[in-house]
Amino acid sequence: MVIKVLSHSGLDDGVYGEAKTLDLMGLYDKSGFVFCNTARSVKDPQTGKIEKVYQYSKYPAILMRRVGGVPITETPQWENENGGGRTKNQMMAVVKSLVKTQVMSIWAEHGFIYMDLNMDNVHISFDPQGDISTARLFDFGYPGAVAVKSGTTQAEIEELFEQCWKIFWPSYRLRSNRRSSVDILGTSVKNVEI
Repeated sequence: MVIKVLSHSGLDDGVYGEAKTLDLMGLYDKSGFVFCNTARSVKDPQTGKIEKVYQYSKYPAILMRRVGGVPITETPQWENENGGGRTKNQMMAVVKSLVKTQVMSIWAEHGFIYMDLNMDNVHISFDPQGDISTARLFDFGYPGAVAVKSGTTQAEIEELFEQCWKIFWPSYRLRSNRRSSVDILGTSVKNVEI
């Protein structure tokens, strides 16, 4: 199980949407409040010294099931390119196929599309032979899951998937340049009507 502690005290549509989406995906368990002892740095106005102030606070939280696997970049197969005879681009092609199948299934069954396809939001598993066997999406919070208006065609969803994939998985070399993904997201996806 995973507890996602939300950083703000107010509950909004984004939090409700994440809980609802997790429930649709079979990953939601409970939501409520947790009490945490938090620290923040405060400058003493008289001495100028920075001090840590501890406060016992109540925060909204979601309890969810953990998605198995790990991000591809944390696997030995990724670190040792050509481990098992596969290049990073070949591994990404397998992951893309598995993720696309899941995205299309989510759209067909639940009427929303998963768009936050960054490498950290896909957990993969390997079979005993060392081949990628599963790729599971998680982190269904805003802006990951977006409702799709009725009448949207499969071809439109597939095109949107391809655009999102290019943004977040253009090449493993861009992984260190996260700014590119954010800049591209702001210009590419806004032209797609869903």
